[in-house]
Amino acid sequence: MRRAKKGYIAALLAAMLSGACACAADSGEKEYERGVAAYEAQNYKEAAEQFAAALEKNEDKAESYLYYGYALLALGSYEEAAGQFEQVILDKSFPAVQENNKRAYRGAGIAWYRAGEAEKAISCFYAALNIEQLPEYDEDIRAYLAQTNSLLLQGQRERGEFSEMLSLCGRLLEEFGGSKELYRLRADIYMEQEQYEEALAEFELALSAGDEGMGTLLGKLTALRELGREAEAAQAAGRLAAMTPENDEEALAGAIAAFSVGDYRTAGTMFSSLYENGRSEAGYYLAQLRMAEEDYSGAAAYLEELKRAGAADEEIYYRLAVCMLELDRTEEAAGYYERLSEPDGAEQRRRRDRVYIALLEKQSRWSEAKDAMADYLKDWAAAGDEEHEAAAREYEFLSRLANNAEKR
Repeated sequence: MRRAKKGYIAALLAAMLSGACACAADSGEKEYERGVAAYEAQNYKEAAEQFAAALEKNEDKAESYLYYGYALLALGSYEEAAGQFEQVILDKSFPAVQENNKRAYRGAGIAWYRAGEAEKAISCFYAALNIEQLPEYDEDIRAYLAQTNSLLLQGQRERGEFSEMLSLCGRLLEEFGGSKELYRLRADIYMEQEQYEEALAEFELALSAGDEGMGTLLGKLTALRELGREAEAAQAAGRLAAMTPENDEEALAGAIAAFSVGDYRTAGTMFSSLYENGRSEAGYYLAQLRMAEEDYSGAAAYLEELKRAGAADEEIYYRLAVCMLELDRTEEAAGYYERLSEPDGAEQRRRRDRVYIALLEKQSRWSEAKDAMADYLKDWAAAGDEEHEAAAREYEFLSRLANNAEKR
């Protein structure tokens, strides 16, 4: 009987163990392991299929969702990838859960960024940064966040959605609290709207929050210059020029600072290196340096390259017009002048009027040049202005030429 009983119990245990093994075998672990192997072999289609199969058998395994999301990212299925990452996020404070949440928010942010959904991406990245676990992820997340901010700014420029962007920043501030990235984004938005006082305040908040980026200090410098606070701007430029850049973006900021404080030799070397490394915007400053050296042909070459690259704007057209006038390429100068719109700022209107007068002179349109100079004296070079004497002499010269032309 004991033997029979013992045999019965043994058989029962064997059956229980067999059932347990069957359950373990059916928990999706094999599919998960095959998925990991396929992912590491960069066979992302196979990996996605295996993780999908694993989740059908066990929908509670966070790692399967995370891997599945990254496989879908690699396959370009961005919205689907974001959906998988979002399955992981739980409203629980356990450290392990928060670690998975951070991984998931990061993954979803990348997915939405690549899908062109910048507002969704930025919310995910801020949510990820707001989690204290896995601090080693923060630098990478901030790099993605900077790219997303740039995408947002580009979109708002095209659509003019400044108020909407500021509203988004307000919502992010309320939900996640202040951060250097958020302050910097708001500063950039205000700079786009030429609201320099507001921009300066945001740059200061970003710096106070630990933003040590040279780009942020350059933004502060630019805002101070626009506000006419030259002493503070010079102090910011000196501090910026003394910093050591860690990447091309910071090197560009440092070069601009060196240019701002008049260290043209250092600035020229830095800009040349950046330009050779493919940073086309450095060409704009190299053009200014060439113009200062009266090398108008060299300056025009940089400016025309920027124009071909699609970076042409009012400033580039203005400088090209000046270069063409100095090179006696009058027809081209007239073409660039005609592309200039009526500027808002007084200094921009003043220098535009000077280009117009120089163009009329090159075209020997003496009477029109004389009348334009009379307006210039009235608007920009009244008695007491440092330019008044030279402008008055030029007016007399143009009056003589106009009179001689009428006599002929």
